[in-house]
Amino acid sequence: MALATMRFRSQALGRSTAMNLLVPEGEGPFPVVLLLHGLSDDYTTWQRNTRIERFPEAAPFLVVMPDGDRSFYCNHPHDPARRFEDMLIEEGLPRIDRTFHTD
Repeated sequence: MALATMRFRSQALGRSTAMNLLVPEGEGPFPVVLLLHGLSDDYTTWQRNTRIERFPEAAPFLVVMPDGDRSFYCNHPHDPARRFEDMLIEEGLPRIDRTFHTD
């Protein structure tokens, strides 16, 4: 298993963003599991506060931990530069599908 950080410029946010990924060994295709951090955390919280790296050893899946800032992963109704749902669904996950062999 490898830990990767994917950084990309998001059109939805109008800035760069990042997500950490735990990538299993092997050919795939791999199912994708999204781990969303809480309000006061960031995309590095799962590695710092849990033993998440042990879970893909039992079943090979790609773990995606995106940075949601303080957005609740929703598009903000009054701020077009805070479209976190669009960033994740329209930009982040398709980028992961193009980069890794996902299921």
